[in-house]
Amino acid sequence: MVVASPEGQAARFTVTAVPAPPPGEPISVNVGISDSGDFAATGQSGSRSVTIDNSGTARFTVSTQDDAVHEDHGRITATVAGGSGYTPHASNGSASVTVEDDAPTLMLSVSRLRMAEGGSASYTIALDTRPSGDVTVAISGDAATDLTLTPTSLTFTPSNWNRPQRVTLAAPEDTDFIGAAIDLTHTASGTNHGGIIATVTATVVAAHATEETKAWQLRLSRTVSHQVVDALEDCLS
Repeated sequence: MVVASPEGQAARFTVTAVPAPPPGEPISVNVGISDSGDFAATGQSGSRSVTIDNSGTARFTVSTQDDAVHEDHGRITATVAGGSGYTPHASNGSASVTVEDDAPTLMLSVSRLRMAEGGSASYTIALDTRPSGDVTVAISGDAATDLTLTPTSLTFTPSNWNRPQRVTLAAPEDTDFIGAAIDLTHTASGTNHGGIIATVTATVVAAHATEETKAWQLRLSRTVSHQVVDALEDCLS
């Protein structure tokens, strides 16, 4: 039977002796650990001894490593080898645990951003795992708007996969999309990363709203100041 475990978590095994050893007479079972892939932590592959007492069972683990490399799933296999006082089972002498590689994702610095008309905003993109070849991230969603997206495509390589690349979104004056939520879709293609999608939602706010707010605050401060002066004059008169 094959079970699955995410990389970085230990693969767990159970060895059973039938019949169980008598009390006080444990047996040492030789077990070989093999790694199909590159998931076993340092020193975990190879031979080890597992002791079974009169309970008839012993449990042990094989540590795996969680790395930043995207690769195919692997497998940790434990096989009982011959030894003194026991014989490996003819058909159930080994067991395997499938080690599942982390699913790659796109790392976006934001999921939402706001900008004023006539202004701009930016965010960054990177990969969370090292690809074995080039990965291209295409950005779409701005075609039906009057927004400007720079650039519309990014390329990540095995050497720059974790270096954030910047994307800038600019809104012209008097845009027709004030207040609208615009979803920018990021689609990856290439080695080990094909079909990965992430989204940033951009919203454009009216620039004159900010100016009106400042003017209102200025008028309010002047009114308050005049009221304070009037009150002081009343006190002094």
